[in-house]
Amino acid sequence: MNCLLSRLGVPLKAVWLPSNDSKEHARIIAEEGVIMIYDEGEDEAWASLFHEIMEWRLRPVHKVYRDTINKLIALLEEIAYSRKEEALSHILDDFLAWKSLEEKT
Repeated sequence: MNCLLSRLGVPLKAVWLPSNDSKEHARIIAEEGVIMIYDEGEDEAWASLFHEIMEWRLRPVHKVYRDTINKLIALLEEIAYSRKEEALSHILDDFLAWKSLEEKT
């Protein structure tokens, strides 16, 4: 498996740990540079490896969407913060006006 990854230029290492308890066939742990494969059968393990290689190759395509969503979240956070600050300013103004009226009576 690792020979195939090397020949394809995929900068990851495959680790095959067959497990009947795993909820997933395989996964990429990018931080560790590893493709973990949990399938018990060899044919299934190879199929999962190919699947993960395709996932790895498609990451740049998905990155566009992830970056766009992250920028949208940042923009919404800025808008929400601005509105909160404006609301707090109005609340403080209302409180000061109420306090001023209370002091006069």
